[in-house]
Amino acid sequence: MAVNLTQYRAGTELVSLLKQHGLPKGALNLICHKVAEIVEEALKTRKPSAPAAQANGSAQQQAATSAAVTLKDLQSADAVLHGVPFTIPRGKFDVGFFPDSMQLSNKQTSAVVPYSSIQHVLVIDAIPKLPNTTNVVLVMKSGHAVKQGKNCHDIIVLQTKDKPELDLPAPAACQHLGDRLTGATAVVLSLLLASYIEDIQEDTFLTADASVFSSSAGDLMIAANSGASPGWLVPLSAGLCYVGKPGRFMSNSSISKVLFHRVGGSSSTFDITVIFNSGAAAAKPLELGQIDAAELSKLQGYLLDQRIKIGTEDDDEDEGDTQHAAATGAGGGGL
Repeated sequence: MAVNLTQYRAGTELVSLLKQHGLPKGALNLICHKVAEIVEEALKTRKPSAPAAQANGSAQQQAATSAAVTLKDLQSADAVLHGVPFTIPRGKFDVGFFPDSMQLSNKQTSAVVPYSSIQHVLVIDAIPKLPNTTNVVLVMKSGHAVKQGKNCHDIIVLQTKDKPELDLPAPAACQHLGDRLTGATAVVLSLLLASYIEDIQEDTFLTADASVFSSSAGDLMIAANSGASPGWLVPLSAGLCYVGKPGRFMSNSSISKVLFHRVGGSSSTFDITVIFNSGAAAAKPLELGQIDAAELSKLQGYLLDQRIKIGTEDDDEDEGDTQHAAATGAGGGGL
C-alpha cells in the first residue's frame, strides 16, 4: 500500500469502524488499499490553493538559494587567494574562485558570492592616510545579499595592499590573459572577477575618478563619520559609496535627495542625510557627520552634476508641513 492510512487520524478511525462491522480481514485490507489509492491519486492531481502554491514557490526559492550557497572544498577551486583581509565581513579569508561563485572561508565562518549577484565592482585606491592600500567593493544586486552566518551583507569590502604582489597559475577562464596572473592583489582579483562575471555592463567596474569628484585637498573621497565610527564617502559616477561602518552603496537612481545640516556660520564641519526613494531597497536614511566645511561646495557641486536634489533640514520640514497641510485640507474640505 503506497499510503499508510493509520498515519492519519481519520484513517485510524476508518479502520476501527470497518472492524466494528465485522468485515473479513481480506475485505478490510482491500478497502484500505483502495482508499489509499484514492488518497494518493488525489494528492498527485489536486491543484494547490494560492497560499499552498506560494508556499511551494517559496520552498523552491529557498531550495534554490540553499543550492546556490552550498559550500565547496577550496582545493577544487579554479584559483585561491590566501589570507585576504576584509572589512566586510571583518577578518582574513581564503578566497576561492569557482565557475559560478566566489567563496570566502576561514576557520570561523564562510560565505558564498555568486557572480550573478554582483551589481558593481568598485576599485577604490588613493585612500588618504592609507598609502599603498586599495579597497575592492563588491556591490550586490537588490535582494541578493550575501549570507554569512546570521549576517547579511549588501556589500563586500576587501582591503588589499599593493605589496607583496601575487603570482599564480591562470585558471581556464583567464587563459586569454596568459599562463599566469601577476600583480597586486586588487589587480589579480579584478582580472579574476572580470573573467567570471557574465554580461558585464559599462558600469560593472568603477573606480574613483578625479573627473567625477575631487576634494578640496585633491583626494577622491572625503572623511565622514557614521555615528562615532570614521569612514570615507566616495562619490562615483554611478552613486555614492560609504566605506565604513555600516558600509553602503547608494546608486544615483535610488537617492531622492541629500539634506545638509549645520552649514554656514562658524561651524568647521557639517552633516548630511541621504534620503532614498520610497521604492529603494535601502529606504532607511543614512546620516553622516563631521564632514570638513571645506568640502561643502565640492560635495554640492558633485550632487548637482549628478542631478541629485539637495536641501537643508528646514527645506525638509517645510515640505513635511506642506504635505501635512495638503492632507488636512483634503480631509477637512466639508467643514
